[in-house]
Amino acid sequence: MANVKITTEEMLLSALVDNTKLLAWLNSSEGAKGVNRPESLLAILAGETEKNSDIVAFDSGEDFKQEWTKRAGGEI
Repeated sequence: MANVKITTEEMLLSALVDNTKLLAWLNSSEGAKGVNRPESLLAILAGETEKNSDIVAFDSGEDFKQEWTKRAGGEI
């Protein structure tokens, strides 16, 4: 938190937004099921979000089709 480039006011406001979003989500059908939890604005502003390392880029459509077939259980 020492190297965070947001102000105390921004931290407090984003925490307020996060809690409001969380309460609304908890009272929804998705919250009851525990799916699609809203992201924390405070974590995004503070740079504490994890980067998605599951993202894969393909050089061609054929490469994509081969990977899709492999993951779907088919043969290449």
